[in-house]
Amino acid sequence: MVRKWLLAALAAAVVPGCGAASPSISDQVVQPVEMKRNQQPLLEMKERITGVRAQLEERFSIRFMALGVGANEVLLQIRSAQDIEKIFSAEEQEEIREAVFAAAGSEFPLNLTVWSCCRGEPDITGIVRDADGDRILIVDEHKKVGSSDLPEAMWVNLQPDGILRIGGAAAKAEAMDSSLAGKEAKVWTTGFIADSYPQQASALKIVIE
Repeated sequence: MVRKWLLAALAAAVVPGCGAASPSISDQVVQPVEMKRNQQPLLEMKERITGVRAQLEERFSIRFMALGVGANEVLLQIRSAQDIEKIFSAEEQEEIREAVFAAAGSEFPLNLTVWSCCRGEPDITGIVRDADGDRILIVDEHKKVGSSDLPEAMWVNLQPDGILRIGGAAAKAEAMDSSLAGKEAKVWTTGFIADSYPQQASALKIVIE
């Protein structure tokens, strides 16, 4: 799934503002073509960034969360790698921004945002009900899916640099097995959640009682 902020930004490129006069037929034809023409330089910058993604991630110990093109800017969201709860200073963000420009060969409109992990409420809190390979099933019996009687449920695995704590101690992903059944868990995901049932997601942090 694409992140909501990226969807909103991309949608803004094609959705007219509220209260605006209805465009003429000719406007409806010309505007998308003109917009696409205006976005072409941004698309080229996006491709250049994609080409040096691995180098940027290694240099700054970051991970790209999303990379796309809005109406008038390139959209890039990153997170810290390894130390996933790190907060980037303004100076560090500016250094990353300048490195992106250098890699692209020139400056361009860039909306750089940082995904901060695990500071808000968990994406799901519930009881571990099952384990399957490198993932566990967490069920929240107190919340239902829409108007159904189905409880909220999510299969989660752990990102390679994610945090797993069991009983207050650090643990490795291999510890996510059936022995955890019945224990309470809190999960913070990458934000990309598949809308299946149960839902499926990759976690940046899992805390189990």
